[in-house]
Order: sequence, then C-alpha cells, then structure tokens
Amino acid sequence: MKRLFYLLPLLLPLVIQAQRPELMVPKGHASYISAVAYSPDGQLILTGSEDNTAILWDRKGRQLKTLRGHQEGVTAVAFSPKGKNILTGSRDKTAKLWSLDGKELQTFEGHWSEILTVAFSPDGNEIVTGSDDQTTRRWNLEGQELQKLDNHTDYVRAGVYDVEVSPDSGKYIAAGSGVDTILLWNPEGKVEKIIKGFRFAFSPGGDSLVTIKGNTVSIWNTAGEELNTFQGHTQRIKDVAFAPDGEHILTASEDRTAILWDLNGTAVQTFRGHEHHLSTVAFSPDGQRVLTASLDKTARIWNLQGHPQATLRGYSPAISDFDLSNDGEKIVLGALDTTIRIFDLKENQLSGFPLQLGFDTDLGNVYDVEFSPDGNSVLTATPYPTLERYDMQGKVLNRFTTYAADYSGAPSATFSPKGDLVLIGGGSEDYFARTWDTNGEQKSVFEGHQYSISSVAFSPTGDTVLTGSSDKTAKLWDLEGHELVSLEGHEHFISTAVFSPDGKQILTGGFDQVAKLWNLDGTVERTFTGHTSWLNAVAFSPDQQQILTCSGDQTAKVWDLNGQELFTLRGHSNGVLFADYLQNGKYIITTSSDQTLRLWSPVNGEEIATFYFINDYDWVLTTPSGLFDASDGAMANMFYVDYSTGKYTVIALEQLKYRYWEPGLLQKILGFSNQPIRSVEGLDQIALYPDLSPSIEQDQLKIQIQERSGGIGILSVFVNGKEVARDINPQRQNQVSYDLSQAKKYLFHHPDSVNHIGLVAFNEAGWLKSNFIELEYRPAKSAKGEGDSSNSGWVGQSNPKMYVVSIGTSDYAAPGMNLKFANQDATSIALSMQSVGGNLFANGDSLEVYCLTTSTQDSTDLSGSSVHWQFANKENIKSTLELIKTRAKAEDILLVYLSGHGKTYGDGENAQFYYLTTSIASEDMIKVEDIRNKYTVSSDELTQWINQIAALKQVLIIDACNSGKVVENLTGGARNLNSSQILALDRMKDRTGMFVLSGSAADKVSYEASEYGQGLLTYSLLQGMVGVATRRTAVGDYVDVMKLFQYARNEVPRLAATINGIQTPMLGFPTTGASFDIGIVKDPGSILINKKKPVLIRSVFLNQTLLDDDLGLIELLEKKFREETERGKKADLIYVDTNQYPGAYSVKGLYTIKEGMISIRLKLFGNDEPQELNIDPTDDPERLVQNILKAVKKGIQETE
Repeated sequence: MKRLFYLLPLLLPLVIQAQRPELMVPKGHASYISAVAYSPDGQLILTGSEDNTAILWDRKGRQLKTLRGHQEGVTAVAFSPKGKNILTGSRDKTAKLWSLDGKELQTFEGHWSEILTVAFSPDGNEIVTGSDDQTTRRWNLEGQELQKLDNHTDYVRAGVYDVEVSPDSGKYIAAGSGVDTILLWNPEGKVEKIIKGFRFAFSPGGDSLVTIKGNTVSIWNTAGEELNTFQGHTQRIKDVAFAPDGEHILTASEDRTAILWDLNGTAVQTFRGHEHHLSTVAFSPDGQRVLTASLDKTARIWNLQGHPQATLRGYSPAISDFDLSNDGEKIVLGALDTTIRIFDLKENQLSGFPLQLGFDTDLGNVYDVEFSPDGNSVLTATPYPTLERYDMQGKVLNRFTTYAADYSGAPSATFSPKGDLVLIGGGSEDYFARTWDTNGEQKSVFEGHQYSISSVAFSPTGDTVLTGSSDKTAKLWDLEGHELVSLEGHEHFISTAVFSPDGKQILTGGFDQVAKLWNLDGTVERTFTGHTSWLNAVAFSPDQQQILTCSGDQTAKVWDLNGQELFTLRGHSNGVLFADYLQNGKYIITTSSDQTLRLWSPVNGEEIATFYFINDYDWVLTTPSGLFDASDGAMANMFYVDYSTGKYTVIALEQLKYRYWEPGLLQKILGFSNQPIRSVEGLDQIALYPDLSPSIEQDQLKIQIQERSGGIGILSVFVNGKEVARDINPQRQNQVSYDLSQAKKYLFHHPDSVNHIGLVAFNEAGWLKSNFIELEYRPAKSAKGEGDSSNSGWVGQSNPKMYVVSIGTSDYAAPGMNLKFANQDATSIALSMQSVGGNLFANGDSLEVYCLTTSTQDSTDLSGSSVHWQFANKENIKSTLELIKTRAKAEDILLVYLSGHGKTYGDGENAQFYYLTTSIASEDMIKVEDIRNKYTVSSDELTQWINQIAALKQVLIIDACNSGKVVENLTGGARNLNSSQILALDRMKDRTGMFVLSGSAADKVSYEASEYGQGLLTYSLLQGMVGVATRRTAVGDYVDVMKLFQYARNEVPRLAATINGIQTPMLGFPTTGASFDIGIVKDPGSILINKKKPVLIRSVFLNQTLLDDDLGLIELLEKKFREETERGKKADLIYVDTNQYPGAYSVKGLYTIKEGMISIRLKLFGNDEPQELNIDPTDDPERLVQNILKAVKKGIQETE
C-alpha cells in the first residue's frame, strides 16, 4: 500500500477556523524566517517564511493571523505606511497585497523569476518589487505595472535582493543586487548613483544609507560618498537596519548575533541567543525594541539592553506519513523530523520516541511509516540506506541496509500480511526492491525497473509483490523476484500503487495527474482524471465501491469505479500527502504538508474533524462547528483572536473554552464513548468586553472604561492573584474607582514585597471576560505623628502559616453508598501534613490541621496528635473554613483535601461538581434543589468559601468517585468521566488562585479497588512525599506542590492499569501563580502510606446437600472481610466487592451439617494452584467464619 509522495516545502503553521472568533494554536513557522517588519504603530509584527506563509503577531509574541496563498516561500514582507495593508513577496514569482485581517486584496504578476524584496512608496499608493529576474518593478495597488527598471543588467547581471524607496517623498528607488552593487534610480528610471554593497537601509531622513558587504558595514550619503566603514562580526552580515533616531544601526550576521552600532562604528550592544544564522533584523518604530530572525525558525524581540522580551516560535514539522493499526485504534505518524509519534484514538494519548539513526539528524525526515500486522512494531523509512523496525517503546528490533549511501532518496517499505517479511524499495540511485525476514536476513531481490522505485506493496494473500517506479511502470512479481506482469500506460513517474482488498485489481497514481485501475493481466480498466497536480496516494474503500486519490493540488477526490468523480475533499491548505479509509470505511482520513490530519465523511465529503500535532505529546482536535479537545500542554498555548472591531483582540482560551471545549471529543466521534456531542449552534458571534485604562493614585484604583460591542458588565478586582471584589461597577459606568484599603488582608505585609493588582472586565451578558490586566502596587504609609494607624498593619515582617483541612466521608445514609477508604485517607493526609508541615512551618502557631471524617472520634487514630477533629457534614466543613477565614493572612497557605463521593449536575457552562456529605442516601437526591443546598458542597460554594480566606497560596485535592452502578466485571472496559465534571472542576482554579488535583474515579468499585488500602490518588500523593517526588536538601526533602501533583497525575494511571477503571487525574494550576513548598520530610516513617496488600473478592459457599447457602456464610464472611479492610494500615488484606479482579484471591467451599456440627471443605484460589484450607468443625457459624478468616490469612501469607 505504500508509495512515494513528493513534498512541497509548504509546512504551514496552524490557525484553526472557529468562525468568529478564531481559535489559535500558535505553532509559528515550520521553516526558517526570511523577512520581518514592524507595523507603523509598533503594535504588530509581520514575519515571512520559507514555509510559504506570512504570520502576523502582537508584540507579546502571540500569533494573530496566518496569511496563506503563496505557493512557495515568502521572501519579503512590509506594512503600508498607515499600517492598514500588508505586502508579501514570494519565490512563486508573485507579490500579494493583504488587508490587516488577512484577506488577499491583489496579486502582482509579471516577474518571471522569484521575488526577493518588496517595499511601499512613502505615500502608500505604490509598491516596488525586486526579483531574481534582474528587474525592479513599480506597481499601483490595483496590480498594474507602472514601470520596469530592467536596464539593471547594464551594470550587473544578478538578481535584485533588496529594494527601498527613500523616505524623502520617494526621491530615489534603491536596488541592491547579488554581486554587491546598489543602484539609486530617480523616478524617471535613470540610474543616478552606484554604491558598493549587498543589502542596505536608508536613514530616516533619506539623506544617507548604510550598506553591508561580507562582514563590513559602510555609511554613505546619497551622493555616493562613503562616510564611514567598520567591522565587528566574525562571519558574513545578512541584513541591516537604520534606527528611527538616525543615530544607530543594527546588523544581523551568520555568526548568530545581531549588533547595535553608533554611527562611529562603536558596538553598543550585542544580541545573543539564536541557535542558527540570523537572516534579518528590524527596529520598532519608537526605536526601543529590536527584532531579529533566524534559521532556527524563531524571531525574537529584544530591548536595547540585549534582554529578550518575547520569542516568536515554531513548534512542529509537517506530518509526512501515517499508518493505521489493524484494530483501528492507533495511528503512527512520521514527520519531517527525527521523531515517531503514536496516537491512541481510543485513549486520547499521544506518545513518541526518537529515531536512532546513528548519523546527522538533519537527515531524519520520515518518508514512510507502517505498523506491523500485530501492531507491536513500527517500520520506518528515511532518506538513508538503513531502515529500522522499532518496538512500541522505541527500541530498535532490526536494521535493513538496502542501497548505496544516497541521502536524496525517498524509500518505501511495508510488512507482508503475516508480518514475517519486510518489503523495501526506493532511493534515487536504487532501482531494486528487496524482501527481508524479521530477523534481518535478505530473502529476495526484485530487479527490472529502469529508475528508482517509488512504491511497494504485498498482495492481500502475501504471495505477490507490487512495485511502482519513476520509469512510468508498475510491476507484479512473485516472492522469488520473478517479474510476472509490467503495467505500462502512465505518461510520467508512478508515485503510488496498491492492491484492491480482494487482490484482483491494482490502482496506481502518478505525476501525470491521473490514477489508473488495472486488471492483474496489465490491462487498464479505468483512468481517473481531474487532479491538477501529481498524485501522492491512492486507496480502495474496504467494500471496493469507491476509489480515493489525493494530490499536490491540495485536494483528495472520491470516485466510483466507472471513473465518475463523486466529490472533492477541500480544506487542506497544502498538498495532500496520504489518504485512506478508517474504521472499515466509516471515515476517510487525510494528511497534508499543512501539518494537519483530517477526518471526512465518505458519503458526502464533508469535513468531520481536524487533528493538529503540536509536539511529541501535545495535540488538538477541532470540528467545523467550533468544538475542540486538546491535551493540557496544547491548551496552555491556545487562545482566541477577534477582529470584529477592526482591531486585534486576544481572548484567553478560558473565556470561551466552556462554550467550545468538548472533553473526549474524538472518542465521541469515533464511537468509543456513548456520550453525545453537544451543539454549539448560535455561539459563533461574540460580544466583546470593554477596554480598560487603569491607574493607581495613592490607595485609589481608578479605571476608565470604553464600551465595545458587548457592553459593560462585571468588573472584578484581584489582589495577588485572588479575586477580592467580584464587581466594583454595579452601575455600569464609564469611570469607576476602588479603595484598595478594602483589600488590606490580601496584601503582602513584608516591606520589600510588591503587590499585584489585577482587573478583569466582563461583557454585559457576563459570559466573556478580558485578559488579566495587572498593575504593581505598594500601599501608602501613614505619616509619622498624625495618629492614624489604619495602615500600620500593611508593613512589617510576617511569618507564613499553613492551614490544612482534610475531609473524608465514608458513611452515608444508605449503606450501599458507604466507602472503605475515605475516612482513613483523610486521616492519613491530616497526620502526614501535620508531620511534614510542622517541619517547614516550625515556629509555634505556624500550622493548623483540621480533620473532618464520619468516623467516631475514638476511632480516628488522631489521639495524641494536635490535629483538630470534627464530624464531617456540610455545616462543619463550612464553619471550619470560616474559622480559618478569620485567622489567615496573605502570606499563608491553605490546603483542602476532599475524599468521598462526587457527582456532577447540570450541563455545559452550568455544570457543577457536588461533594456529597453523609446525609445523602442516593445520587439521584441531588436532583432536588433543597437537598443539594442542604447536604452537598458545590464547586461554586467551595470557590466562595475559599476566596474569602486571605491565604494566597492554596491547594485543593479532590479524591472523589462518581459512584454509579456497581459493575460485575471490573476489567470489562474503562468508564470515562463525564466531561461536565472536568469542566466544573477546571472552572475553579483561576478565581481562587488555587492548584487543583482531581483524581475522580469512574465509579465506586474503581475507587475502592486498591491493593493499598487507600484511594489510588491518596496513595500516590503519600508515595510522592516519601522521597519519590521531593527536592532533596541537607535539612530534609522539600515537598513542592507542583512536583507532587505531577507525580501523582502520572502514577495513578500506572497503578490503575491492572483494573482499567480509573480516569487519569486532572491537574489545574492558576495562570498567575508559581509553585511552592508545603512541607519538609525528615522522617519518611511519619508518612502514613500503606503497604500493598492482597485483595480478596466475593466468596462462594454452598450447602452440599441443598446447593444453597442456607447458613448465610457468604454474607457473614464478607462482613468479616470488610471489618478487616476497615482497619486501614493495620489490615492484612483488602476486600473488593466484585467477581473479578486481576491477581485477587477468592474462597470457595462446600459445607455439610450433621448433628448440629458444621463441616466445610474449603479452597483458596489465587495465582497458583488452589490451596486446601483445613477448618475444624463447629456448631457456631460466627466461629466458623472467624476460623475461615484466620485460615485465609495464613494461606495467603504462605503463598506470598
């Protein structure tokens, strides 16, 4: 099935169309940046790249718009003098005029070679282009050529690499050539001066210019007199710019540096940091920033002191090839880099491993990649004579050396249907194909093509080989290498060739822009004509009723077998490299040089979804309706962009996330989840929040408010990242002030501290809010002797304190809801934090720990400790947090832990998470509003209670389960969390400034199913404290909250892998907060972590005569097992109420009753042979089960 595709260098960055506004995943450029420009107001930056695009950025380095339309690399960019239009020049021989919102306005055609430079006239009414065709041309904005300065060849025969119109009303047009000659033309087209140099820049006044040649900088007047010359770079200078003040010059060099010079040639500042040659430079209009671009695919903004201010960065290469596993659950991706990526469609997981090539990694482009039939290994082909087979962890299993060293080849490779052979062909100097066994031994050589092989395939039965070649033929062979049939009829290279699913026909595609359907005897059955560029791949539908083709013309096409085009798949912005059917023909999947994979309907050709792979582990999925899902790492860099007001506005992802984010979107599309996909109809338009202009005078925060399309809504004030006033503008005025003394308790007390005041403005409807606007603030101090001490508490030394509230609910109103570990886990967290927190917050009253459980006070294991215990109900939870509210200050830390049942109620933006307290008897009870209000703690209530506590460093851990129906077979398949729960928990973190870790299990059984006698999240946290996720120092192991959370997030899925029933924990952290320590571990024994314990599952006992358990021994024994489990750390075993559990023990027995005496024949089943247990007869069932428990413990101990 494999083929050779021909890559254009069109590696487009990503802009996801979410109608309005646009969802932006700022991947940046995929190739090096060749040109840069600042907008006249300094607010925007424009870059052009060899990836065929130009990108518009804001000065913070955020990508705003990608301009797509050129067919080859963008070599030059410019803003119009008023900043309303953009001009680009390209190697595709055209220049293009764009509006600021990215609409293509005009194409300038006439050059017969690539355009290398562009410029606007000072009045913005004309443009000038310079080309490798050795001409400079002047155009009006309607695309008409006004003047061609072609007598350039009278002086030099070389392309025009630089062109500018002098700032003094266009007195000169200057053009620099590739042979270090710059010509100054007057408006009539006459050359007035010739100056030596390669590239140049006019001074702001237009009376002088600076030129570069080699590593030399020269300054000239327009009369052609050299005023100064100097050197300093160690390698060739690539670009130069004049500062707006006319007193400084900036140069970019192949030595990876830029240098700022004064006019005397003194180096004022050197800018270092790029990892490759610099290509171009520019000044900001105010001269306070410089912009550099490099072959390292980045542009960087610097201040004049040489400090980087922002980086405009690219993230990933184009996906060059992919293959589907036979079970349809995984995709392996090859890319134009040295990494193999595997995406699990069912689990939403992206993993990867680097190629182990043993040579220059610049040659690591993956041209072909394929799963083995069993899905346990991957075959890769790169432009190198050795191909590799890897296992799924990236270990090299085999290397297949094929042809003589030739780095320009593009090999093709495939497995035989049984997976016992590998077929390889390709490379521009290799005309053979070869088969190998999986031990690396060559079996056969297929010799007969006149040029390189582009595609190889096995027949479905594996007894025939198909090859396609640049010699315009495809050939059929037997496995010994004997040619059977030659398929001749293409007029150009064959790029791809495949067998039909039944093996009775062949489909080929070529550079002649057609596909051909063949019979096995070499006769052409049908020709498919319609593409306007070469074909990269062809495929049959699984039922053989459709033909699929894809091409460099940016489309894929679906045809019937009669050659009739059914529909065209349009949407890719670059050549389509590969296409195939997914899930037995339910979907079509395509990949392109535009860095996307797309899903389509094979019925009507409509786009269903688009994949974007950001790096080795991060990904994004979108739908045409605007829904999206993404990995955490991808979402950290995503945002929305709006241009509806004629001005670019960046909207944080979180502001629209809850409208469009659909967790588990891919699984819902592919049918791995039965949850419905919600509609977002009517949510395309947005009503923008107002613009804010804030300032602080004394202790008064003053804000000017400018209304935009969405009106004026809530205006919130934050102090040091915590919301302290929800709305300071209830009257919706255009000017408002706020007395910061009201937020006194949230301010840092130390005299050297700087407080940060933040503002967030909402639109009138309240569903869209602005980005965080921040100001620095130091409170005004009272004057001495005035007798006013109201501000005296705002300064002075203050020691931080930690408050811990650990809550567990094991006992509910209905026994069927009871949990085993919640109380124990809350107690373990409380005592462990008492230990490690006491080591960090050591001065007297610097630690308060509260533990609320549904145990009786005498059974909490808290006696002798300083932990404060209360019964866990809603009233006591609230009162405990209110008590802390009266004591806490800004420097303090708050840690809240919740263990028990959790449930979500409501949909979408209205969904909330509810923690169920002891009075709840059924999950359905939360549907009644009065019961919800009285007996549950909602995420909104928790947010409100926590926000009222001044402590600015806050941690929330929720180890709650979604209890549902108890499943009979725990390993029968994972049950995903309801996506509404993820939304509800995620919504809390930025209003509270809180770190949130949620380890919600799918159901009660999953939550309780642990060999550790603790919830898996709690166990992982405690395990992390015992040196695994700490920062080791001489005084002890510091517990860093982010490091601990990340460890637990990764460890829980690993621990849960054997039971397949725990959702990966969700980790959230505030956008404005940094991590911090919550304790020091000096004695690991003080961490109450349980040891792994044996697990028992349901028992079976029958009266041998009645074949029924008339004595109720099953119930009696399970009661004993539960009592043993509830001993927590002291328990010898764990009981799980299910019929199946990997690695668990079970007890089965037959009993008889004779003359009142009960005799039992008992066996213990486990991993080994069943073990006979001897139990003495007794007349008391209670005593019998007690003896059984002892015998079971002894039997397990002997087994283990």
